[in-house]
Amino acid sequence: MEEWVRFEDVKVKRDGYYVRYAPKTIGFPQETALASVTILGQLSPEECKSIAENEYDYWINRYPIPLQVNIRYQLPDVTTVSKLTGSPYICGVSSSIYRWGSFVENEVSEYMPSDNEIHKIYEGLNNVTSEENNSKLKNEFIVNKIVYVMIIGWAVVIPAIIAFAGWANPYVSALALLYSWYKCYGKWRELTKRKSQDELDKDEENLRREHHHYHCSLNPEAFNKLRHENFKKSGEAKLKNELKNMKAETL
Repeated sequence: MEEWVRFEDVKVKRDGYYVRYAPKTIGFPQETALASVTILGQLSPEECKSIAENEYDYWINRYPIPLQVNIRYQLPDVTTVSKLTGSPYICGVSSSIYRWGSFVENEVSEYMPSDNEIHKIYEGLNNVTSEENNSKLKNEFIVNKIVYVMIIGWAVVIPAIIAFAGWANPYVSALALLYSWYKCYGKWRELTKRKSQDELDKDEENLRREHHHYHCSLNPEAFNKLRHENFKKSGEAKLKNELKNMKAETL
């Protein structure tokens, strides 16, 4: 398995748009850096073209690694830059060698810096290696395995041991019977006790959900429309919060 090194994205907020720069990942020779420019409002194709070219010049000089710049739009039904340029992205390898469209053959490999040079270019950016990632996944697998074994042991093995011991020893059998009565008593208390306000609120919320689910099943088209609107609002709220915390820079 190939080893790799991934660097953290760089996100900046501009006037009317924002940029997410995804550095090149070491270990994937044909992969390049990628800068996604997301236009937030209504801009003309000419304005979008100028923004993309200025952003390309900025990022290729900041991080001199073969780069692709994409234009994306937050609003629907906009006139895209492709109408003007014939392509939604710029590809290039230097401040003077770029075009609206794809890389040419062997261009990326010819201009791609070595792994050591890429490390120097991205100095200061946090990164994670394939070895660190695999170690993390391995540790998570071990923890999940331990939890699984504990659940199986508590739910199956221990009751089986108690059952066998109860059959073989009357004292253990008596203890098992007392424990069963204790569990039954706890369940009876749970069913007969007066519910707290939090529990009543939870029951009311569950009832509302069941009622809502019933009516949604009667009108799936309206439900899908509502779900789409909710996803849209959730995405807008998430983007608004992300932009609020994003570093603002001007070219």
